[in-house]
Amino acid sequence: MSDSDKELSSKLSEKDKAYLAGLFDGEGCISPIWGSKTYFSIKENKKKTYHFPRLQFVITNKNSLLLDVMKEKIGFGNFYRGKNGVAYDYRISAQKEILNVANALIPYAKLKKEALHVSKDALLYQLKRKPHARWTKEEKTFFYKNFMSRLEKLLPSGKKRGRPSKYSLDDRLSS
Repeated sequence: MSDSDKELSSKLSEKDKAYLAGLFDGEGCISPIWGSKTYFSIKENKKKTYHFPRLQFVITNKNSLLLDVMKEKIGFGNFYRGKNGVAYDYRISAQKEILNVANALIPYAKLKKEALHVSKDALLYQLKRKPHARWTKEEKTFFYKNFMSRLEKLLPSGKKRGRPSKYSLDDRLSS
């Protein structure tokens, strides 16, 4: 059994879960993102891009040692150096792993408890789908309206930050 399959709630001490929840409340977020895959359509004889919704658990901090210890305790996720070289990101992208973390943090989170609940609902919706099945426009629209837009509003700035996308929401929903 891999670390990500074990229940994080039973793996971490109460103190560790409370500390992680506090760190998440102060430095973290669950980011709604759009994944994409490029493929060649033989029928249309051109490259096309397929978009699908995803969630990503992120904690950013200047202390790489802190994030490294956290990753070691949790047992999954990846560690990245920020583009500016000053901050580091600890990210979890696997949907089951994010759900595992959300379940462990919900009882302890204060500021971002609602975001964890919305994320949990979104992840349960995603995990009920057939694995690797293409998202229909209706599914993407439902997921965006019910989960992604709510999570974006719960971000501290009230809107998604980062570089602007080269794809509009309509492009993402229709592909």
